[in-house]
Amino acid sequence: METKRLSIIIPIHNTEQYLCNCLDSILCQVGPNDEIILVNDGSTDNSLVICNHYKEKYPQLIRVLNKDYQSGPSDSRNIGKRDALGAYICFIDSDDWFSSSALNDMYEYATIHECEIVQTGFYYAYEDYLLYNKKLINKYPYPQTISREKAMEHLVKDGLFTNFIWGKIYKAELVKKYDFPIDVNMGEDMFWQHLVLHESNRVGMIPAAKYYYRQNSQSLSNVFSERHVTLLKAFDNRLTFIKKYYPNLVPDMLYVYWKQTYQSRIIAKRLGTDNCKNIFDTYWMMFNEKYGSELKSSVKRLDYMLYSQSETAFKCYTFINRVIGHFVSDFKKIPVKK
Repeated sequence: METKRLSIIIPIHNTEQYLCNCLDSILCQVGPNDEIILVNDGSTDNSLVICNHYKEKYPQLIRVLNKDYQSGPSDSRNIGKRDALGAYICFIDSDDWFSSSALNDMYEYATIHECEIVQTGFYYAYEDYLLYNKKLINKYPYPQTISREKAMEHLVKDGLFTNFIWGKIYKAELVKKYDFPIDVNMGEDMFWQHLVLHESNRVGMIPAAKYYYRQNSQSLSNVFSERHVTLLKAFDNRLTFIKKYYPNLVPDMLYVYWKQTYQSRIIAKRLGTDNCKNIFDTYWMMFNEKYGSELKSSVKRLDYMLYSQSETAFKCYTFINRVIGHFVSDFKKIPVKK
């Protein structure tokens, strides 16, 4: 079959409220050499009706793959990418949207600079405002190409190369080499992203925000529960990988893993059920048994002193470092005009 330019894959489950906006943001910038693959994941609202309506309107561009059961976004992405015809593959969540030039900008950069992956900046899109991470544009004020090693360093240390599957285009052969894990209920990005990045050589970084990541308080990623222990398992999985292929990044990976584990335990104590608290307490003990001695020699001195001496002190440090610094220093808030 004829190779396409881009395959845009959209897993869909009960997003009738946002789906048209998502599709319209894509259709305004694609052509006959692209394809949009809609994978309906057992929706019980009108999402499938909307998918079929768009397919009838754009039969040369859109394919609809329907599952009458829900198996999750990972399985939907695996199904979508299996028969994708694009030289590059892009994923977008069905409640998010692109700016009008995002796809063409990423594709053009990838082909000119021979990149296997290109990432664009993004907004956290709230109802009344947008948040943009200024750290990205401060580091890369204009589009630049970086090595796999540098991108992996960003993935581990500061997140400038993000864990998010969306907001990027990937060479199709990279994406097709690794399936998304279907036995996890969240955080599938963290099990997958480093594997694909490891197969690349050149990564394009476009700092301008061209992807809108809708913030929904009821989404899987925003409701804290027992499921969040899967994220910690993803950190453990990545640490094993980093030890094997990027040993120079082990101290940073261990440090980030430790902070995530500790903070998850604190959140569980405040917000979780009794079962949730027990799960994260158990994981915290397991983490210390497995990595305690290695942790002492790896993490930053200030943080380890706080960790070892006082939970209250660490809470204060976490608040200053993650809340004040994160949302005031690193992010630019942009009101949404209505």
